[in-house]
Amino acid sequence: MEVNSVGFLSFFFRFPDGGALLMLLFYIPCGLLLVVFRFFFGLQLLLIMSILPKESLVRRLLFRVSSAILGVAVTQEGYENYIKGQHKVVISNHVTALDNVAIETILPSIMPFSKCDCPWLVKWILGYQEFTSDKDRENIDDNIKEHLQESTTPLLVFPEEQITNGKRGLMKFSPWGFQFSSTVLPVLISVRRPLIIQIPAHVLESGWWQDLFWSMFVPYTHYHIRILPPMESKSDDVCSDLQKLMASALGVTPTSYSSEDVSELIKQINLQAARALSQQPKPAPNGRNPPNQDPNNTSPNTRLTRMVQQVKDVLPQVPATVISRDLSRTHCVDTTITNILEGRVSYVPEKENSKTESSSDAKITPARVSNETTPTKTQDVTFSRFPEERQKLLNERKAMMLENARR
Repeated sequence: MEVNSVGFLSFFFRFPDGGALLMLLFYIPCGLLLVVFRFFFGLQLLLIMSILPKESLVRRLLFRVSSAILGVAVTQEGYENYIKGQHKVVISNHVTALDNVAIETILPSIMPFSKCDCPWLVKWILGYQEFTSDKDRENIDDNIKEHLQESTTPLLVFPEEQITNGKRGLMKFSPWGFQFSSTVLPVLISVRRPLIIQIPAHVLESGWWQDLFWSMFVPYTHYHIRILPPMESKSDDVCSDLQKLMASALGVTPTSYSSEDVSELIKQINLQAARALSQQPKPAPNGRNPPNQDPNNTSPNTRLTRMVQQVKDVLPQVPATVISRDLSRTHCVDTTITNILEGRVSYVPEKENSKTESSSDAKITPARVSNETTPTKTQDVTFSRFPEERQKLLNERKAMMLENARR
């Protein structure tokens, strides 16, 4: 099924629904205690790291153990593909705001200030550099090339330039980072959290501090970092080739969406939210409800309307009534999208439905009759005295209806 919106690459809501939300409510006191402990421990970690050299083995070991205490558990695979001093550029997918911190635990690297969303203090502790001044911003690329020639620390680049959920696709790669070296080292990041606390590591429009808070709130966040063999970056289509290679290794789809598409999606969501807020009825000055208005329902269900619109942006061919029905059960945009994509929700696409709407109530077209009533042995049996045959016929009819809905 073709997805016509970049929204399927992101999570929209931080909190789960149903029983998972109830478990989260019971976990809140423990989570807040973890945040307080990890916050003060993190301050001590920053002081220690500011003293040790960036590529020191003691610093790396201390940083990895401390990160695990802070809730960032990192495992690695394929480290033998990295040769210190030979690989100048590391290319990675981007799934959380703390990806650079997780990579730092096993692969010390640098980033320019302008390409990292971390606070200034964290950039300084991690050894990142500005590479330019306010008067010399045009020569930033030349300064980076000069630094990489003199240093053995590689440059970390996130070519997607936006954070995704890492579960459905890779965004179009920006060519900026491929100019600094003839070979690049691909790195894959996958993130998971314990089943008891199903909180996404990043949601659309969340900031760095928000992701850090929830990372310290949950028991742990497991980052699995896989280093692939290096790849030549001399070809003209290296961005597309590397995107397809990394997507295949992750088991996701390479897409043509860029960071500008995500920015446009955010603008659309904010605009729709502003419109929904402006359409809410305002209370009368005397505090009474306007005439002909139900006092128990003073405003429409704007949250459900917004969720339906978000699903419609991703799957425009699905009728709004079908989306609303499933959202009223799941209360989660991502779950509803998954249900529709995996065929658990049956529907008739709006384009096909609009063409046959005028004749659907009056008659059935001959082509449809011929498709649905193809003479078979099972369909000739309308009613049977044996319950096994009736159940078999029912299952076949179900399978045929699901297949028609998927088509």
